[in-house]
Amino acid sequence: MNKLFLTTVLVLGLGLSVPAYAHGDEDHSGDHTEVTKEAAASVSSSASTAQEALVEVQTIMSAINEQIASGNLDAVHAEIEKIEASSKILAEKSGLEADKKARLDAALKQLNTQLGKVHEATDAKDAAKSESEFKKAQGALKLIEASLK
Repeated sequence: MNKLFLTTVLVLGLGLSVPAYAHGDEDHSGDHTEVTKEAAASVSSSASTAQEALVEVQTIMSAINEQIASGNLDAVHAEIEKIEASSKILAEKSGLEADKKARLDAALKQLNTQLGKVHEATDAKDAAKSESEFKKAQGALKLIEASLK
C-alpha cells in the first residue's frame, strides 16, 4: 500500500512539474478563447460587419480543412489566428438581442476552444487528432451560423 501511495505521489509530482512544450514564444496554457495582444497586433481582420466576419471565418475554416486533408499541418497555426481575429469582430458587431448574443458568444468560445485543440494537435504533427478536433470545430461553426439567423 505504501509503495502504491509513494508511486502515485511521485507520478503526480513529476507530471505537474514538467512544463508543456510549445513554440519558443508561444503559450499553450489557457482555453484559447481570447485573442492575445501579440496575435491581435500581427493578425487583423478586414471585416467591418458581422456578415463579412462570418464569411471570413467560413473561408478560413475551408482552407484549414484543405490543409489538414493534404497533411500541411504547419500552415494551420496562422489560419487559426486569423479566425480568432474575425470571431472577435463577429462578437462585437453581431447586433443581436441579449439571449441570441449569449448563444453566439458561447458558440464562438466553443469554436476558439476547439481550434486551440486543433492547434495543439497540428503542432504535435498528429494528423488523425487534428482531423478529429477540426470536425468538432466545424460543428461549433454551424452553431455560430444558426445563432446569426
